[in-house]
Amino acid sequence: MPCEVVGEQRRRVVRACNMLTMAAERGRQRLAPSHFVAVRLATQHVQNRLETFKDGCRLHLTLALLTLLSEPERRRLCQTLQQHADQLRSLLAPSGLSLRVRGLDIMNDDPGETRVVFARVQDADGGDGMQRLADRCRELAVSTGLGKNEDYDRVKLHCTLMNVSFLVRHVDESDPEYAKLRKATFDARAILEELGHFDFGTVRVDSLEVVQRHSTGEDGFYLPIGAIKLAAG
Repeated sequence: MPCEVVGEQRRRVVRACNMLTMAAERGRQRLAPSHFVAVRLATQHVQNRLETFKDGCRLHLTLALLTLLSEPERRRLCQTLQQHADQLRSLLAPSGLSLRVRGLDIMNDDPGETRVVFARVQDADGGDGMQRLADRCRELAVSTGLGKNEDYDRVKLHCTLMNVSFLVRHVDESDPEYAKLRKATFDARAILEELGHFDFGTVRVDSLEVVQRHSTGEDGFYLPIGAIKLAAG
């Protein structure tokens, strides 16, 4: 919502505006992300190889988390990525980018008390194009002030398959079960032993998309608000 600052002296109005802007930015960092930059991993081949898991059509690789609170902010983020599209494409080999989704891993040390199981993602040709692309996307998002400035040097390339946080998506915070589910873990040892080296297949990456969290587009994926074409032609 627009906010108007009125005063008798310009310097005091400017100071008040700066204070409001800084307060808004501090508040933004405390909010949950509303959007993210994504690479789709849900080709038909990968979906067919994912019968063991649920909701294969929404498999993706997250490159940057975003908190976009208005239409101007959404436009600004998409415009920034579009302005650097040639640079992003230059990070990839002339032949383009294909990803291999293969093997399972967890986010913690003890598989007996797991919260997240994910599939490893890497360049099919063994290069580092996807890593460079992901890191640069995050840098651009953070530079706009709209991206989450996470405390890590490189984006972790992974595709989440199981996450206990999914349990609370439709549970009200006032429900007594909410706090219990938030702290829940599960035993992933059998999953890792049986499917730890599972090969989901190869995905050709043609574009990056900026999508809205907790949404569904017409094709079953997240609702996109913008895209950057990576493939030639």
